Amino acid sequence: GGGGAARAAVLACQALGLKTVVAARNFDPDGLGVQWIPWAKRTSQQAGVVINATPIVDDTLWPADIALSAEIVFDLALGDAPSPLLVRARAEGATAITSTEMWVTQGALQMTWLTGTEITADSLRELMP
Repeated sequence: GGGGAARAAVLACQALGLKTVVAARNFDPDGLGVQWIPWAKRTSQQAGVVINATPIVDDTLWPADIALSAEIVFDLALGDAPSPLLVRARAEGATAITSTEMWVTQGALQMTWLTGTEITADSLRELMP
């Protein structure tokens, strides 16, 4: 994807020293120092980490006849967990990370900042249904 979640993912990957390529229908890489490729070419890159920053939660994200070949797949799309992308990632032996992980981590950091009391992602997970 090419929206705000994708931009945040790019910055996080860069902070970790990862080479980052964005595949999106529309994306303005201005100021990010990142390579952009059209969405249709997303399978042309080898990646150790694949991050879905689109709202797509069906099985059309990755062609069925092409392996993900990633060690980690992080799906930021909100929906029933696990998404078809994450089910496939696990089947291919990748570590699959749901959008819930992003939300509890982000929420814990925000609540800590707002309250001045340390809130952990684990403590938020305990409150979830």
